[in-house]
Amino acid sequence: MERKQGIAAVSKLIGKFTYEIDPKALTADDRASVKETLATAQEALKVAQSRLEARRAELLQDAAYCSLAAAAQEARKYRDQLNSQVYRRKITVGHSNQMFFHVKASGDSWEEVIDILKKKKAKGDVL
Repeated sequence: MERKQGIAAVSKLIGKFTYEIDPKALTADDRASVKETLATAQEALKVAQSRLEARRAELLQDAAYCSLAAAAQEARKYRDQLNSQVYRRKITVGHSNQMFFHVKASGDSWEEVIDILKKKKAKGDVL
């Protein structure tokens, strides 16, 4: 079936729609041969993951490793706390839809926020 005919048929069934075409998609025969290879790859992955889990269990028995891991986690938590404080601002303005808040400017004062918005507008950014 030609693309034009297919589009017309689908349009009759579901009305207005959009579509995409993937020129790199495999043919049905190629998919069947890859599917056979996939089973082998999945088995190899299972073996590798089980070996990894066994090694992880060994490492978790090592007291020195556990001590280093705990210290690293505490250091990461402290770094993340400081990082979040550095990037917080008193005032943030933007647009909100039902799912996201799109930040347009943020600053420590209204004057700073307004200056940022004016600079963005002068550059031609969409506000």
